[in-house]
Amino acid sequence: MRAGIIAESGVILDEVAASRLVYISRVGAPLAEKEIDEVVTISRQLDNFATQASDSLTLAQRVNPWVDGTRMHTIFQNLIKVTGNEAIQTEQTFLNGSPATYGTAGAVRLDAVLYNAEGAIIAVYDLKTGVAGLTQYRVEAIRRSLGNLAIPNVPVFEIRP
Repeated sequence: MRAGIIAESGVILDEVAASRLVYISRVGAPLAEKEIDEVVTISRQLDNFATQASDSLTLAQRVNPWVDGTRMHTIFQNLIKVTGNEAIQTEQTFLNGSPATYGTAGAVRLDAVLYNAEGAIIAVYDLKTGVAGLTQYRVEAIRRSLGNLAIPNVPVFEIRP
């Protein structure tokens, strides 16, 4: 295990947590220290869930990248739900700053959304299981779909197994 990076608070951060903090700072998301801690904690948890989802599919169970990705997303979603943490919601759909029904034309469906105590979205997590990554275009589309439901410049994190 790597030694990590020591944050101002004296907490030792792993490489992933440190990169998430740098990203939050870079995008200028207005998060309180408690919210930053929660975003980083949830990020670590979701990283672990993504790995568990991937590891749970044996070689014999793998069919093709699309089917495998759908299965991993379902396992990932179930792992989040089992935590009982109501601040993190899965498979939420948004359009023009409002919640929308699954399948609504032009809407954006998100793998995991983190809310603060006031009900504002403070982070979005996008599980990626294939070769494609999270593009800036997709990040901007997500932010537009959330509108005022999210903090300005809400951080959008790519999660990979």
